[in-house]
Amino acid sequence: MLVVVGMPLLLLELALGQKLRVGAAGAWKKVHPALAGVGYGSTVVATIVGCYYNVIIAWCIFYLGSSFTTTLPWSSCPLTPDNLTIPECEDSSETQYFWFRTTLDASGSIDDPVSIKYWTLLCLIMSWVIVYLILMKGIASSGKVVYFTAMFPYIVLTIFFFRGITLKGATAGLSHMFTPKMEMLLKPTVWLDAATRCLLLGLAFGSIISFGSYNPPKKNCVKDVIIITITNAFTAIYACAVIFSILGFKAVHLFEKCMEHDIGILMPMYPEFMNRSMEDIPQEEYGAAMHGFAMKHEQHLLKNCSLVKELDDSAQGTRGCVM
Repeated sequence: MLVVVGMPLLLLELALGQKLRVGAAGAWKKVHPALAGVGYGSTVVATIVGCYYNVIIAWCIFYLGSSFTTTLPWSSCPLTPDNLTIPECEDSSETQYFWFRTTLDASGSIDDPVSIKYWTLLCLIMSWVIVYLILMKGIASSGKVVYFTAMFPYIVLTIFFFRGITLKGATAGLSHMFTPKMEMLLKPTVWLDAATRCLLLGLAFGSIISFGSYNPPKKNCVKDVIIITITNAFTAIYACAVIFSILGFKAVHLFEKCMEHDIGILMPMYPEFMNRSMEDIPQEEYGAAMHGFAMKHEQHLLKNCSLVKELDDSAQGTRGCVM
């Protein structure tokens, strides 16, 4: 999809800006007056997406500030006054609880509005200030900042990569990433996600046309498109390896947490599970015991844990890894 859709559109927009020497709004109007709306529409979309990404930057700033502690606040579940783990955190995970109850401090439903969270507002203001400082001098300042913003993510990715592959469950995550599910190719949504992935090249936002207008008129933009596409493909695979190694760790953690609950129920009937850690119990043995228990007890509290299910649930939303 990157070759069929991404490269042609990238070449179209880059060449359009380089040839006409104007921004997105003016370029499409020069192609044909009836297409002026395409340029103005891309400007509106870029504005909306810019607001969306600034919220993500605000969350990143909040997490960065929260990480300056001896013990990460999302590394363990908080305790009640009775020194017991908060049930909501125990039923989900430490990271999910921190996300919903600390970062977002979300209400129970959209019908229950709450006040503005000052920490989120301050982080959002800071993100807009950073964007303004980068763009206040136009291409003169943003061009220099790109040297940092283009290279620094690779440094961070490399740090996360070596940290991720050393985590317990990283192998399961990477195996899940590189194991193809051919039946998924029959679903139109998969191809839609792959096409959407091409938009991460900056297509349809007008930015490629704008930056292309600063190129020399005789510059080889085809060569630029090939380099950008190859770099993008490599970055996507590299970033996915980092993401899935961490998702594997998360899935294994949740699976063992779920399995520990079930083993506690199975132990009276299967005493061989006593004094054994979750790591020492094969999934086949656990599955057989769970099946035997369910056959004798029609009503039970077993959660029927599955590592594959946890991996599938964890991998949901990783559209950026679809090529």
